[in-house]
Amino acid sequence: MSTACDLVWGHLNPVHEIPSVTVEATAEEWRAAFRDREAFVHFLMSQQTVFVMPTDRFTSDYIINLMARTLQQSTTQENESAWNNAGRTPHDARPFCSLMAHTAVDWQIERFVKAVSARMVHAAKRVEQANKIVYLAAKGWESLNPLQRARGVLAAKNYVQWIKDSAPSRPGNSAAAPVQLSLNHHHLPSLTFRQARRSQVSEGLLRSRWA
Repeated sequence: MSTACDLVWGHLNPVHEIPSVTVEATAEEWRAAFRDREAFVHFLMSQQTVFVMPTDRFTSDYIINLMARTLQQSTTQENESAWNNAGRTPHDARPFCSLMAHTAVDWQIERFVKAVSARMVHAAKRVEQANKIVYLAAKGWESLNPLQRARGVLAAKNYVQWIKDSAPSRPGNSAAAPVQLSLNHHHLPSLTFRQARRSQVSEGLLRSRWA
């Protein structure tokens, strides 16, 4: 049986609908990509029910290193004059892509997005009660690039928060309740962008957040 989301968004191609960046992207589009990349890392750091760090020390150290390098890269790429035509500084590595491709990260964030989408699709009687990016990210996860996947995760996070915030004010709305996930809202400390610049986001500091 088709849902409201299927009827309105089912024909759309997730790759074309979820924003990404290309070499033709504007400076503001690149800045938005850098902000979303940073927000995604902070989300992983703060939500232990969504992302559980592997117990293997070698693997966890490697992931923490990728997180630290991703945040450091945000500082470097803040300077637009250093960009090349792909929005990157010369000789940049790609720690964010490596982070997103790591199996310990990918399967957990995919599970989160698909769980939010499944509950959303079941509960939403109208598309106004749903989120297109969440729906499409879950539908086309395997074909999305790292930035699109990160934006799907952030959209799912924001959707869960929207349900959490709006449900009490709509006690008669039964569509809202099933969508809520058991997220851990006890946030671990996270680095702000300015703190990242001052501290250079040391791996030791990141590691201490899982101590």
